[in-house]
Amino acid sequence: MDASIDGFSENDYSNSFSQIRGSLHDSEGHPYSEFVRSLEPDYARVWWDVAVGYIALAATLVVVWAAGTGWLGLIAALLGAVSVGYWIAYIYLFVHAAAHYNMAADSARNDRLTNLFVCWLSGTEVKSWRRVHLEHHRALGATDDSESSYFEAPTAWFILKTLTGQYALEVMLKRRHRLQLLRNTESSFLPLLYASSLHGLLLLSFLLAGAWPVALAWVLGVGSCFPFFSAIRQMLEHRRPDADPDVDYDQEPHGALTRMFGDDLLSRTLGGAGLNRHLLHHWEPQASYTVLPELESFLLKTEVAPVIESRRGDYLALFQYFFFPRPVT
Repeated sequence: MDASIDGFSENDYSNSFSQIRGSLHDSEGHPYSEFVRSLEPDYARVWWDVAVGYIALAATLVVVWAAGTGWLGLIAALLGAVSVGYWIAYIYLFVHAAAHYNMAADSARNDRLTNLFVCWLSGTEVKSWRRVHLEHHRALGATDDSESSYFEAPTAWFILKTLTGQYALEVMLKRRHRLQLLRNTESSFLPLLYASSLHGLLLLSFLLAGAWPVALAWVLGVGSCFPFFSAIRQMLEHRRPDADPDVDYDQEPHGALTRMFGDDLLSRTLGGAGLNRHLLHHWEPQASYTVLPELESFLLKTEVAPVIESRRGDYLALFQYFFFPRPVT
């Protein structure tokens, strides 16, 4: 059974790690703070990981195209939409790395490359996304958390909202409102217009080539499956096992909780860009995800090892736990 369900530990320092950070030492007495300063990000690895997402996305489109335009093409389009949405969700996770300046050594280049290769998928731009995301680190578990999919009750209605795009629209409007509260005067609709133009050109190209199944897979993947995977992932990473589906966590604090996942293929892609070690990211937000395995190895030799172990989870097991709970006998 998932350790974050059984053996649940109340405090995982998701938003208070700084209080104990300076006192941590490993079993040989090495200071944690010095170890962190010695870590070097691997930017080549980061961009290879982005490329893997685009390769998988392109392979999906090729397979759908090869299926033809008959009934097999329709089936391929529906299945392909799941893959398109999944890999777009994976690629888009790198905006999270960019929000912490971990896509390039130079901050301006970090933002420019991310806007070009990642943000166009969702009509955002990294500078505005960063403003909202940093509020998530400040207010994790509080009623004003800026990233709050985990507030939602895990119901069929929530799944339907994600699949129809309704929830994505709610998130977009909430982000714009948050930016207005933060007095971000640089926010505009230009990134969304740019993204819409690129998506439109792609669809037009598919249709002119007579590949309507590819166009259908892209539309359903972007508009339905991508929001589903993004919302569900965040819920599984932050929702408390004892959260009450009848409580409105926009009004009552949910409490901070962050999980750790494995290194299997699902965990490294659904939780891409290091979110499979989400707890460690909340402990060290500015650390590149490429160094998180080293960070974990060090911390497992400190007094916070039991905390890490208590937060280990599995995406599929948690999905079953929240959405298909076993009846009490």
